[in-house]
Amino acid sequence: GGKLKETGTNHWASNSGATNSSGFTALGPGFWNSGAFYHFNESEGFWTATESDITNAWKHYLYTGYNWLDHGLGVKTTEAYSIRCVKD
Repeated sequence: GGKLKETGTNHWASNSGATNSSGFTALGPGFWNSGAFYHFNESEGFWTATESDITNAWKHYLYTGYNWLDHGLGVKTTEAYSIRCVKD
């Protein structure tokens, strides 16, 4: 996870292990869930292109104080996460 996060604290409350050595530059905007915005400058979630079923899709998640990448299922109708477009 640290390899994906922007270094410094311009966009993260704290930033343990961040190196951005991948050049991905995740910025920590937080996320939207069920009508409210959460964890600004503390986290960033990214939708993947992989659905679990009609209701859920997989997401990857970064946290402000950790240098690892988490993953889990997100509900497509109530949760909003970042996306990153990749040009072939």
